[in-house]
Amino acid sequence: MKRQLEPMRVIAGRWRGRALKCVNLRDLRPLTDRVKKTIFDVLGARVEDAVVSDLFAGCGSFGIEALSRGAKSVTFVEISQQALKIIAENLQRFQSQESYELVREDAYRFLKFAAQKGHQYDLIFVDPPYRLPQTDKFFHFFSTHLILKKDGILVYRHYRRETFSHIPAPLVLDQQKRFGETTVSFFSVEDDNENCHLSGDI
Repeated sequence: MKRQLEPMRVIAGRWRGRALKCVNLRDLRPLTDRVKKTIFDVLGARVEDAVVSDLFAGCGSFGIEALSRGAKSVTFVEISQQALKIIAENLQRFQSQESYELVREDAYRFLKFAAQKGHQYDLIFVDPPYRLPQTDKFFHFFSTHLILKKDGILVYRHYRRETFSHIPAPLVLDQQKRFGETTVSFFSVEDDNENCHLSGDI
């Protein structure tokens, strides 16, 4: 089922103000300027030269924003071929010279593959269309595989009512930002020398 989507755009960096074409699918949750700005304000200078993974990429709004702000590379992971085509069209329109990869795959399978290959990321965006299936399993995977670098950040957008019964070490919930029914949670890898990587209260 299709519905009318709010216009989306790049809000900062070299492609600031450029409109993002977006696939109109029932399960897609558009990323508003307000939410995106808050997320990238929290991340700050970490985005520049970062190696990024955009899971459940949808239109690629997170990853494209990161490239616009100077990320070194982005891997867009999305199961929908239609959505991947839209991401490619957006990047082609922007004449992107940055390094990026489009991967049509289930996010869990991609993470297992990345772990087997020894890939690591500075930033990982997780933005499933609805409640993340098997949330505990997902976070357990991150705790047992070195996908996120020790100074990296995992950004998870989810419904406000979704809570975390257990966050396995070494993952740490640094802070949360709430926007109506949506919450954005920021996770890092526990550091014995620091209490958390990001400023702000949970």
